[in-house]
Amino acid sequence: MNIGILFIGTGNYINFFSDYYEKCEELLFPNSDKTYFCFTDAEFGGDVPENIRIIPTVHETWPNPTLKRFHTILNQTDSYSNLDYLIYLDADMLVNETILEDEFSFESDYIGVHHPGFYLKTQPMPYERRKNSQAYIDIDGDIYWQGCLWGGKPECIIELCKVLSERVDIDLSKNIIAEWWDESHINKFFLENRERVYTLNPEYAFPEVYDVDPYRDSNYPNIDSSKRKIIHLLKNHNEIRK
Repeated sequence: MNIGILFIGTGNYINFFSDYYEKCEELLFPNSDKTYFCFTDAEFGGDVPENIRIIPTVHETWPNPTLKRFHTILNQTDSYSNLDYLIYLDADMLVNETILEDEFSFESDYIGVHHPGFYLKTQPMPYERRKNSQAYIDIDGDIYWQGCLWGGKPECIIELCKVLSERVDIDLSKNIIAEWWDESHINKFFLENRERVYTLNPEYAFPEVYDVDPYRDSNYPNIDSSKRKIIHLLKNHNEIRK
């Protein structure tokens, strides 16, 4: 298979790319060809591996880098046509164990991942509840997808990004920002298209903060701490988002 990996790393987020790339090359989909689309404002010196495409991208103030990621991904629409699948993986995610192709169910239109903090919980999900936002969800729901990992067939990802970039623009025209930014919009889209989404368990978004969280038994009561396929790295959000 030919799989595209979408990395958005402007500002300080580019500092994650070296380890991100190394671990993806070593452990992620070892039987496939991978192309990395690196959206960044950083300058790359020296020889860049042939499977990395550097896409110059303007760094914006928070939360635009995350809220407008659908716009960013659409900028390379013509580059996805020869790929079998596209995976978006947050810059601060680190592949920790070998992940084979059949774990991701590539026959599905979309892939998402259970948020580990809301996995198998009965409490209301943190959907956008303001009716004036395009991300508004009016049902209780039993699943909440984390925005750190999602993907799909190229034509389906283009569909998703077109719909959600338009919704984000409508919100911004009214001075509205969804409560959890792009994640709120992803959740609405996936709920609208639930039968098209294959959902991974939380071991593909395991929070590194788990190990230092004194309330982990209540914050993450249903995740298996021995399963850490992909780790969501612990970091200082305020520093990294400067």
